[in-house]
Amino acid sequence: MRPSSSIVNDFTIELVGFPECELAAALLTELRPELDLVTAREFLRSAVAQGYQVLLQRGTAEAVLGMAGFRVFTTSRGRILMLEDLVVGRENRRSGLGNALVEALVGIAIDSGCQRIELDTGISNSNAQVFYSANEFRRTAYHYAREFDRPADIGHSPAPVHPREEIAPERSAD
Repeated sequence: MRPSSSIVNDFTIELVGFPECELAAALLTELRPELDLVTAREFLRSAVAQGYQVLLQRGTAEAVLGMAGFRVFTTSRGRILMLEDLVVGRENRRSGLGNALVEALVGIAIDSGCQRIELDTGISNSNAQVFYSANEFRRTAYHYAREFDRPADIGHSPAPVHPREEIAPERSAD
């Protein structure tokens, strides 16, 4: 995938698996400063095992310029590509690389039978909001979160969820 309208034109974008996806760890720490490099690698390893996919954008000499992390799945609202992470290195921002990643994601979404791409941005992240609006995304929902007082367990898979009938309260026979 090589967009022609980008200001920076010497790059490739490819879908990568494990362990190659770990090359995106340094960029992920730019997007998520609360992660250190080791934790970012652990996250990528765990997330890829759970269906997270990584698009890697590379320049000359295989330097990693940008990355996008996403999942494709079906919801009650249809099949979607959920964009979880998109970042271009600080030194390459505003060069067209982010737009190229979005166009690559659009192609993947269409090829995967998705009705749309969905994503969340922080309420205070006005740069991301302007970027996504310029790339034809519309604000369509509010995202709510309920935090729990526990440390993030980034590198490990969660405990399995039990079927509802196993955790539903027992009913009396009356």
